[in-house]
Amino acid sequence: LANQRTSTSLARNRLPLSQNLLATAMGITLEEVIAMGPAPGSFPMLGSLINIDENYANSWYSASLEYRHDYQATVNEKEASVIGLDYSKKGMLPRLNLSLGAGYNGIYKSEALDQYYRPFFTNMAGMNYNVGLTFDISPRYDYEKGQRVRAMALNDAAEANLENLQLQIKKEIQKDCDQLKYFLGAAESVNQAVEFSNKALENEKKKLELGVSTAFNVALMQNSYLNALERQNGLLEQLNQAILQFKHHTGTLVEATGNSTFTVNSNQLFTLPEAP
Repeated sequence: LANQRTSTSLARNRLPLSQNLLATAMGITLEEVIAMGPAPGSFPMLGSLINIDENYANSWYSASLEYRHDYQATVNEKEASVIGLDYSKKGMLPRLNLSLGAGYNGIYKSEALDQYYRPFFTNMAGMNYNVGLTFDISPRYDYEKGQRVRAMALNDAAEANLENLQLQIKKEIQKDCDQLKYFLGAAESVNQAVEFSNKALENEKKKLELGVSTAFNVALMQNSYLNALERQNGLLEQLNQAILQFKHHTGTLVEATGNSTFTVNSNQLFTLPEAP
């Protein structure tokens, strides 16, 4: 009884902490969380278990590269660095510029000395055109070389960031799959323990009614059953956290709806997704 009172006291102390954590995660006030009341039930049980093997992890790794926006942004940075690298290479080449011009001449009156020996047709109204070619070459290309080195460094950094992110995503998904396999296997065992403890408790109650057992034995069986339920709840909590972590790392936890907004399907929140 003292142990049960201790467990109850610990649970009551954990409730405000959990409410504060939930308010922080959802971006709402503590009062709003308290107004929501307790959860409608226990942690959801998985209806059908998915075979989590190497193929499952590899298929979700490939799919996550499409779903994760941070990876897509890193890919765009790499593509931009390649464009900058190509442009810096072109900046070191000689330049041949073609210029075209057009204008209109009007008649003007002047008493300057040059008006007496210039051809008459230079002071005639009408359109005029000009074409020019300029060849630009630099003997050293100091500025262009500096831009080239900078572009190469940016390209190398972007390539390294992309490779590191790919490796990080692969390791995260593999770790999540290992955790899911462990928790799914442990959940099956703890569910059996709860079932057996419940049957033992019911049998002990029947023995008490028949006069072949004592209230102390029933209390022991009840305590064993409650401990099994507590272990089951703790394991299911870890299992569902592992599912959320897996969906977060695969980019399937939320769905983008445009205009920088996202939606979360609460009905599928704790459902392990099928292999893509």
